[in-house]
Amino acid sequence: MKGKPDPYDSYTSPASTPSFTRDNKDECSLIDFIDKLKKIQAGFASVSVGDELDIRVENINVLVVYNGNTPCGNIVSSFNGKIIQCKRNGRTFRVKVLSKSGDIRVYCL
Repeated sequence: MKGKPDPYDSYTSPASTPSFTRDNKDECSLIDFIDKLKKIQAGFASVSVGDELDIRVENINVLVVYNGNTPCGNIVSSFNGKIIQCKRNGRTFRVKVLSKSGDIRVYCL
């Protein structure tokens, strides 16, 4: 039919949107949450609000480290299992310091 364009021609069905499976690396990029740092260690005294810290996995522990090796504390979250899996698959995470009382934002790059 000529004339007016059909407004539904560009409609995308929810069924056609990408889905994330357990093995899909894109699922890792969905990890982005705010939490409180647990078991705060002496290294946390050296950081400032706004600093970007790294995550290191040791056994089943997700550690937040400053300058690559100075422990600042632990992340204890329902996301820990997924963070560990994503890190083992080569994904990188950052932890942004939101407050000196231990508020942090954890996200995947």
